[in-house]
Amino acid sequence: MFHLKGKIKSLGAFFLLAPLSLNSTRLKAKTCSFYIKKSASLSGAITSKTWHLWDNWLLWDNRIPNLLHRFAMAAPKNVPVPLIDEKARWIHFTSPDGGKTWKEAGVILLADAKNAERAVWSGSIRQNAKGEFWAAYTSLIGKRKTMQGIGLAFWSDSKKKLIQLPKLLLDPRRDFEALKQKGYAMEDFENLGKGLERDNTVMALRDPYIYGDDPKQAKVYFAAKAQNSDGSFSPAIGRFTINKTSSGYEAILEEPLRVPDEKKFKQVELPNVFDVAGQKYLLISTTNRLSQEQSDLDSDLHSRLYSFNENGELEALGRLKGFDIELYGAQVSWPEPNLLSSFFHRDASQPRQLSLPRVRRFRNKNK
Repeated sequence: MFHLKGKIKSLGAFFLLAPLSLNSTRLKAKTCSFYIKKSASLSGAITSKTWHLWDNWLLWDNRIPNLLHRFAMAAPKNVPVPLIDEKARWIHFTSPDGGKTWKEAGVILLADAKNAERAVWSGSIRQNAKGEFWAAYTSLIGKRKTMQGIGLAFWSDSKKKLIQLPKLLLDPRRDFEALKQKGYAMEDFENLGKGLERDNTVMALRDPYIYGDDPKQAKVYFAAKAQNSDGSFSPAIGRFTINKTSSGYEAILEEPLRVPDEKKFKQVELPNVFDVAGQKYLLISTTNRLSQEQSDLDSDLHSRLYSFNENGELEALGRLKGFDIELYGAQVSWPEPNLLSSFFHRDASQPRQLSLPRVRRFRNKNK
C-alpha cells in the first residue's frame, strides 16, 4: 500500500494498465521464456470529483464474459493528501467491455469501527462459485500509526458491500509468538506499530494476495519481513493457507519466503502470484524508502519478477525496466493473467484519474 508524494511534472495524471518496457522484452526463466506482448490500445478513463484514487487491482468476472472489475483504494477529495492513508476504503468500478468504458459501482469495503479499524489498505478480491465477492485486506488497527493486520471480508447481499469477519486472520498482537516462531521479523511487543522499526522501515504485515478462488483453502501471500540470525530484518514474502473450521476461518502460517536479491531494497509491497504456461511467477514492488514520509521520487521504486523453481524457491528474473515510476505497484489481473495494471500520478494538487493506455499481455513465447 502506498501513494506517491513527490512531484512528477513530466508524467500523466494517474494511469492504470501502463505500457511496459523490458530490456530485449524478455526475461529468461528456467523452464520457459516469459515476455510481455503488445496488445491493442484500450480507450476510456476514470476521473472522479469525489475520490482520491491510488492502489488498484483487476478481476475478470467468473460468470459474465468480458466483464472487468477494478477495485481501488480511495479517500474523499476533501481529505488532505498527507492524510488519505488514514481514511482509505475500497471503491468498485465495472467495465462491461473489458476496459473500454467504466462505471462506478460504489464503496465496497469500509473500516469496521467494531474491530477497531481506522482504515482498510490494499489486498485482493475473488469470486466464489456463486459469483459473490470475497476478499483479503490490510487492516490498519487501533491508534498506533502503522499497526497492521490481515483480515477476510465476504459479500453481503443485504448491505451490498463486503463485511469483515469479527476476527483478523493475522493480528500481530494476538499472533506475536506464532509469527516469531515461524521466522517473521517482529519488533519488541511494546513497540509494535509505533513507527519505524529497527531496520528503519514500518511494520510489514500487509497487501495480502489470494492465490486461488476457494475461501476455504486458498493460499495467501503478503508483504512481510524475515528475521535474520543476527537479529536484523530483511524484506520477505509472507505465506499462509486459509482454513475453514467449524468455528470460522484461520490462517495456517508458513515460514516467510526469502527473496534472492533482498539486499537490493528495503521494502517489499504488493506481491502477485500467478501462472503462465505451467510456470509459477511472483511479481513484487520494491523500494529503498526508509519511512512513509520520504518522497517516492527518492526511493528507488521498481517492479521485480521471479519464478518459482521445483523446490518452491524463488529465482530472480530481473526488473521491469523503462517505466519504473509507472510500474511501481504493478498488479496482474485474476484469474487470467493477461492484463498488467499500475499507476502513477504527478503533483498532488492536480486532478487524478485512472486511465487505460496500451495493454501488455503475458504470454509464453511458444504459445
